[in-house]
Amino acid sequence: MRPNPPEAIRGVVATLAGGILPELSTPWTQAQLRYSMSLLESIAAEWDAAAENLVRENEDLQRVCRVISERADAHDGGPLIGHMASLRQAAALPPPPGLRLSMLSEFNKTLWTALEPVIDAVGATDDTAGWAASVKSELRPVLRAYVATRQFRAQG
Repeated sequence: MRPNPPEAIRGVVATLAGGILPELSTPWTQAQLRYSMSLLESIAAEWDAAAENLVRENEDLQRVCRVISERADAHDGGPLIGHMASLRQAAALPPPPGLRLSMLSEFNKTLWTALEPVIDAVGATDDTAGWAASVKSELRPVLRAYVATRQFRAQG
């Protein structure tokens, strides 16, 4: 049975650590290899959870599209009126038929594309507008989760 991608990457890291690193003669080249090994470990860890993270993010994004379109409807659309159709369409999309990262990523891109103009509109509005505060409260946790899942975490 062949190793899965995270196992293969960790095998490369082990080979680098055991066979290549001791042969490097300067501290700078050793540090560069250690940095590369750390990056590979991070990729292996993220790869292992990538599908699950995208499924969860996609669910959150669709929920936010749905909630924001409902709240904007309650305020006659406000500044979001021009984006309501794409929000509703994104909220109603069926999930991808499988767990292939390419399908999940394309679905994710579609959802973010629907939300980007909303984020811009909310950012350009003062906090006192009722609809904006409501939309911000929905966007804030999704944006925080987005940033958290994309931060580089050095292994060590």
